Amino acid sequence: MKKVVLGSLAGVAGLMAIASPAAAQSVSGRMDVQLEVVPGCAFVGGAGSTPTTGGVPDAVLSFGRTTGDVTTRAAADSSVRVDGVAVSSADGTALRIVCSSSVVAAGGPQLSFDAGLNGASGQRNLIGPGGALVPYNLYKDAGRYNALVADTAETLADLTAGVAKPYNVYGRITNAGLSGITNPLADGVYTDTVTMTLAF
Repeated sequence: MKKVVLGSLAGVAGLMAIASPAAAQSVSGRMDVQLEVVPGCAFVGGAGSTPTTGGVPDAVLSFGRTTGDVTTRAAADSSVRVDGVAVSSADGTALRIVCSSSVVAAGGPQLSFDAGLNGASGQRNLIGPGGALVPYNLYKDAGRYNALVADTAETLADLTAGVAKPYNVYGRITNAGLSGITNPLADGVYTDTVTMTLAF
């Protein structure tokens, strides 16, 4: 009986030795990681802000408030006019433009402004109640001497890659434009939308 038991124990030990796991194995694979930087430009607000998207305009130019008799006053006084300055809708500072290094190295982007939704023969117009039009002009200098002619591109050659540079836009409803309107303006809001284009 004892010999049988000892033989059985030896057999179990042998089976355990045979069934022990082999050394662990592994398989390697490869993952490629990349970043592609493409040429690009954007309208931004203040330094460090991001480009506006969706239904939010990149900039807003307000001529403020006036009374309907501004047309009569303009006809009587040649100094009467209404001025405004465009600001970024992101933070209320000057509109800024930023471009990638390849665009800057190629000489910079071209910036243009169209005639707006109510433009006619290159003249930009605000439209108000009853379809009334109020002509206005855009300029790139505070003195309102250098007009931003509709659909005329300007090369921005003085940009630094990755640095947002201010671009000021000034508006004016001229005395001639106001005095040329024969009737007082109806109460209400007069609006227009101008498309700004950066080509690169």
